Amino acid sequence: GPDRSIETVLADASQLLSGMSRGAGVVLTSKSNARLKHVEFVRIEPEKALVVLVSEDGQVENRIVPIQPGLPPSALVEASNFLNARIRG
Repeated sequence: GPDRSIETVLADASQLLSGMSRGAGVVLTSKSNARLKHVEFVRIEPEKALVVLVSEDGQVENRIVPIQPGLPPSALVEASNFLNARIRG
């Protein structure tokens, strides 16, 4: 949510990674404020999608996000198209 600090988000990400891998979770960030160039959603499980974020300087970040079960593939394409049309840069 908008009221969460970056430190809280990073701590949550580290705990999630630790829980999934049953090992130590480490999250690293860069100080870069690269502009976003492209967003792509790829379903990897019925309730999970991979989000690929590509910045204008060529950096690529991958995130796994929850999605609603039964969400049609066209909804992921539509979401990608919507974001790519509106948030470039």
